[in-house]
Amino acid sequence: MFGKVNTSTASMWEKKFNDLIKYRDENGNCDVPTKKSSLGRWVANQRKQYRDYDYNAGKNQSNDDARAKELHNRYEKLKDAGFKFSIGKGKYCTKLPKS
Repeated sequence: MFGKVNTSTASMWEKKFNDLIKYRDENGNCDVPTKKSSLGRWVANQRKQYRDYDYNAGKNQSNDDARAKELHNRYEKLKDAGFKFSIGKGKYCTKLPKS
């Protein structure tokens, strides 16, 4: 399955998330341009990662599946921050379920 959460990766994710919050506070939204900065590439990667993520699976994982729980927690943090998981009109523009 997913396996253990890498603490180095988790720490980097938190740093980028904090950068996103700073961007939101300065710009009024989380719509970071995706091609001009490392934060933009991170944002694009988050959209790609969660486009393929089964949101409901994250809620129903056992305590042994730390990686799936971490993905679910990250999804919730991004959603609560006002992050848009889908943008534009491309073939990958799909809506994730609201909880």
